[in-house]
Amino acid sequence: MSKTKEKNEHRLFVAIRLPRHLKAQLGRWIQFKRSKWAFKKWIHPQDIHITLHFLGSTSEEKQEEIVSVLTEQCKNQDVFSLSLEGLGVFGREIQPNILWAGVRGEKQKLHQLQGKVTASLETVGFSLESRPYHPHVTLARKYKENGFILPVDENPWEAMNHTWSVKDMVLYKSILGNEPMYHEVAVFPFFNEKPC
Repeated sequence: MSKTKEKNEHRLFVAIRLPRHLKAQLGRWIQFKRSKWAFKKWIHPQDIHITLHFLGSTSEEKQEEIVSVLTEQCKNQDVFSLSLEGLGVFGREIQPNILWAGVRGEKQKLHQLQGKVTASLETVGFSLESRPYHPHVTLARKYKENGFILPVDENPWEAMNHTWSVKDMVLYKSILGNEPMYHEVAVFPFFNEKPC
């Protein structure tokens, strides 16, 4: 692949953003925990999101098709509400790859949205996900030691205003080495904003 072509491609993904106040609250929680838990990388508060579909390296021409199909798909999308729930990990429990916050609320509508997004993107050449969809908010990656203990009874979000209305979704691009790393390419408002 030529360098010119590489410059015209971006690593893209579609996601739900969290409101600013909640990102700020999570940022304070991360700042407190980073001195106690030895994860290699903690997520920048502005990068916090719920992934709907990862697209990978994508050309600018293909990006226009993505924007078109996602705009159309959001025309009849209802607003719905979500909140945070507990903590979990992916990978070995004593040395996890990912620490995440769970999601609750109108999860059926979230799963339906993710299915519609995936189906829309399939029409422009993107493959369906092979793994079941597991919505979550990534907080940290790669525990450096051996012996992590997940506090199963801890609900760190209880004191936070952690319920919000999902009114849009976002196409993000990753700029590796930047902090924050994820930047909005396009926002897709849900036009059907009547009560769900």
